[in-house]
This record gives sequence, C-alpha cells and structure tokens, in this order.
Amino acid sequence: MANSVIDSELVILRDNWPEIANNNAAGPFNAGAPASGSDQNWYVAGDTPPHPVGTKFTGYQEGGTGIPRGTYTLIYLQVGTQNPDIALSCAAATNKCVCCPEDASENGTAIQIYTVTNDSAGTTSEPTGLCAIALSAMTNSYYGWFWCGGVAPISIVPGLAGDIPTANAFQIGDNIMAATDISNTPIGFTVAAAGSVSCAIGLAADD
Repeated sequence: MANSVIDSELVILRDNWPEIANNNAAGPFNAGAPASGSDQNWYVAGDTPPHPVGTKFTGYQEGGTGIPRGTYTLIYLQVGTQNPDIALSCAAATNKCVCCPEDASENGTAIQIYTVTNDSAGTTSEPTGLCAIALSAMTNSYYGWFWCGGVAPISIVPGLAGDIPTANAFQIGDNIMAATDISNTPIGFTVAAAGSVSCAIGLAADD
C-alpha cells in the first residue's frame, strides 16, 4: 500500500520538549519572515550556534485561507544524521520532514535529546513523542529551527504548506510518530498506540 499523507494545516503538534523558553517578541530571526541561510540564524556551523540548543520561541499567527489561526512553538535543535535518501527540507510540493531524537544513552552528551534525525533506521525514539518538523534544508551536525508545537506556522514559513507523511493510518485525535513505507523509511505519523506518547492532534483523517 502506498503511503498516505495529512495536510500540515490539519495537524496541531503537542509540544513534549523540555521548556527552555524565549518569548522575544522580535522573534528568533534577524528580520521578518525567515529565509534559508545563516543571515536569518536559520542554520549555522555546528560549533557556533547563535541560540542555546533547546531554546523555544512561541508566536501567533492570525491565519487565513490555508493558514490556521493560533499559536505555534519553534525549537532550536541540532541535526544528527539525516535519512540517506530524504534530506531535510521545507519546500512547496514536497513532504515535510518529521524528526525525533537520535537514540539517547546513559551519561550521553548534555544535548543528546536535542540532536534529531528523520531516519527511522537511525533511532528508536519515536515513542517519546519528542517531535520536530524541519523548517529548512540543513546539513548534518548543523543547527536550526523546527516546528514543535501548536498550529503550522505557515505565515512565517510558507514551505510548511503541504503534506506530512503518515504510515497509512492517521486519525482525528491523537497520533504518534512511526516509520513510513517510503524508501528508506523516513519518520511520519500514525495512530496512537500503547507505550507511545502522542505528539500530533489530527483534525481530519489522512488521504
């Protein structure tokens, strides 16, 4: 069965990440709507992040046609190792990239839970509910902003408009992360299951 999708505007993310809030009204970017590139603090070399990893920003969008009204939360994370077939991106007419932490270990690095991947073969952390959707293309070991809570911030990231992959099952109500059937099994959404933390509220079933 081919993979199904759900439109991003029909998803509300549950923010399950630890709280490191930065509610600066100016936003996390240097100016206006963000563009790809370090000029907007969108991503920078791994050794010089402009924000503490795990920093969050909460904003509000009024909404409109194709843009849901409400608050959204962004989180600043490090990219670990991406899926070998599907690099992180956030562009029109492409599926959005669902990420979760790479596997954590006892006595690991302080930021290990903030190092994420979109490759289900590189993690078993999908059940944690620590979900983040990429807002730009990024290089492995680089840092950048991800959508982690509330409505899709399409007003500031137009590339979020479009589809999020699902594992052939997405319902109205609670949903979790899981491997999809797409080549090299990137992470997507599926219906809630025992032992997994819900990370997405569905306003409609998938297509």
